[in-house]
Amino acid sequence: MNFIKTCATLGFFGAMILPAVAGEPIDFTQHIVTLDGKDIPSTGDKDSPPLDLAIVAETGLLTEIPADPRAAPKTATDKRLRFDLALRIHDEKKLALTSEEVTLLKDSIASVFSPLVVGRAIQILDPVKPR
Repeated sequence: MNFIKTCATLGFFGAMILPAVAGEPIDFTQHIVTLDGKDIPSTGDKDSPPLDLAIVAETGLLTEIPADPRAAPKTATDKRLRFDLALRIHDEKKLALTSEEVTLLKDSIASVFSPLVVGRAIQILDPVKPR
């Protein structure tokens, strides 16, 4: 183990010092399901395609709710970062994200969607690892 990894493992560096490392690729085609495990339609029409994480993530990133300070980008740079991430998700459907990108996604989704959709999205974005 090299010196930096050893120091990081032992907690000698603050989280802000080390760069974010991309995690495992996330499959944005995964469906958002009800509590019973049934697909949720992506529109009000029950015959529409199922709601998936890509639709939820893109909507969360690209929707601005001025009353919610967590979701309202303040600068052109913030808006560009959100746009770029939404575009990557739209184009690739399976990609690894940094912890900062996952946090941005969770906060963006939470500002737009119901607790059911937010909970299911977080289960996919940030799954609890078995011990």
